[in-house]
Amino acid sequence: MADLCAATGKVCELCPLNWVSFSSKCYFFSEERNNWSSSRENCQRTNADILCMENLEEEKFISEQVSLKNGHFWVGLRKHTSQWRWETGGIYHKEPSITSEEQKCATFGRDMSAESCSNPNKWICEKNMTRYVT
Repeated sequence: MADLCAATGKVCELCPLNWVSFSSKCYFFSEERNNWSSSRENCQRTNADILCMENLEEEKFISEQVSLKNGHFWVGLRKHTSQWRWETGGIYHKEPSITSEEQKCATFGRDMSAESCSNPNKWICEKNMTRYVT
């Protein structure tokens, strides 16, 4: 770790290889495609979870990253009864574009879109940076 963290006596925060860092969090943008449930399970296997955007700064960062990549990515937003909720419990106050009642999961591309949870899409995982004291 000392080679990765230049200063000694300080806290160093790191992300795994091929993950992107922002504001003490790490983000993984998949190249593979899977349904929503399998995508979330893939995140959980890396001690992460599917992305739940919690503030405008994070949403802006993710939007910039997604614009550099191709396609729509599963995020942790699903429809529960009549409300769209993040997997962390927060309510999503906008309405993703919806074309049928079967669309109960959300992808994020240029905007938030509702899709059938069984469709194959890329996904975004997030987790806190790992902290080391050097």
